[in-house]
Amino acid sequence: MAWIIWTPNQEIEFPGKLVYTPEDGITLEFMCSAGQKFGKSSYIYGALATGEKCTLLGDFDSAHFGFHFGEISIYKGKPKFYAAIFGVHTTPDEKFPGFSLDITNFQEFCHPQGWKHLAKYSTEPLFKSKIDNLEISIINTGKFSYLGKNLENLFHCENKDVVEKISKAIFEISQEHKDEEILQRKDIGWELWGESSIEMCYSEISKNILLLEHLIALLIFSPVRRTDASILRRSNEVEGKFERLPLLTSLFDISKHKIEVIQREISNFHQAITPRTINNFSEVISNWFKEYDAYQSFVSQIANRFGRYHDHELRALIVLHLVQLEAISISLGNHKDKYNFPLEKYDKTNIRDLIGSIFELNDNTKIGENLSRLRGEIAHLAASSKILSKIGPMGLLKISRCLEIIIASHIYERLEIPSANIAEFQRKEIPIGR
Repeated sequence: MAWIIWTPNQEIEFPGKLVYTPEDGITLEFMCSAGQKFGKSSYIYGALATGEKCTLLGDFDSAHFGFHFGEISIYKGKPKFYAAIFGVHTTPDEKFPGFSLDITNFQEFCHPQGWKHLAKYSTEPLFKSKIDNLEISIINTGKFSYLGKNLENLFHCENKDVVEKISKAIFEISQEHKDEEILQRKDIGWELWGESSIEMCYSEISKNILLLEHLIALLIFSPVRRTDASILRRSNEVEGKFERLPLLTSLFDISKHKIEVIQREISNFHQAITPRTINNFSEVISNWFKEYDAYQSFVSQIANRFGRYHDHELRALIVLHLVQLEAISISLGNHKDKYNFPLEKYDKTNIRDLIGSIFELNDNTKIGENLSRLRGEIAHLAASSKILSKIGPMGLLKISRCLEIIIASHIYERLEIPSANIAEFQRKEIPIGR
């Protein structure tokens, strides 16, 4: 993508090439005369080869440029940026009224894609949640085409009279409502829509996008990433309407393996928690924005769980889960039985039985004691790691997964997700066997 770039307030123009890859994010490769004088900036402006405006957000600092001195002296660089906003020259502090967002697997999460042709299109929000000045909605998107005059080509029936009657009926309706544009639906989709009565700067929009990304990761219990995002700007042409400014963000720390995990398709029918399976999804979104700070570290771990662990990472994860389990006990008013209490409270299937079998216990009331010993062996590098040796890496992995399920179940309850959905979630996510 060819560019002409200039830095704000300096009017220094030079060519460059903007590149985006999931692994490296947004990168600008450029060169210019060494005689140019650059000031440090947190954003720069550009113009695409198409003439479209763009703003890059991130450090642009000449101290990090490469250079070559010779017959022609040049600066050259390949800085990375955390975001690109297309269609506008703006600043990180400019305020906007909202954003739109799509996320990996969000379409299947909202509706089985194999049956999406049966989904009803709505011009009204499907779900709407109010969080202080912010309103989060799930809305339909659609692709439509002109109906045309050859209506008989749109239908098929062995009885030609049926097709003729349908075509005639539609034609008569179109004649009766000549001022109405009748379109045929080609596709339907779902997206998250955020609109605030108090306009937001980029950092606030980015935080809200991350909260929604983490909510979907928590509910499908798997990593997700944004796939399509826009910042909303009020239209100058149509009152009450918005223009979309496409937003591209660098993901960072993404590998080919992680991309494969993120892109694995889920099945709506396998999900225990979806907008279709619970009747209070709007409240779940609202509750999530209120509760997020308390569970940020846990949900961030779910959003970055890509299925490959070194032994030391798995051990650290167990300790982290046990700390979170203890915090849950305290939040529920139990200061003594810090591990058994939340396990007994939230186990709606046979999670404790599985943990007990991994520890080779005959009495599940001893699970808390064994978890404490396990934590001690991990944290204090015990000379004789009896439990670690007994359960092995696979046992450690399954215990970690069981603890994740219990912690997630606690959060689900806090979000007011129905108990039946939580039980179904546990049945579908619990590890198999000893």
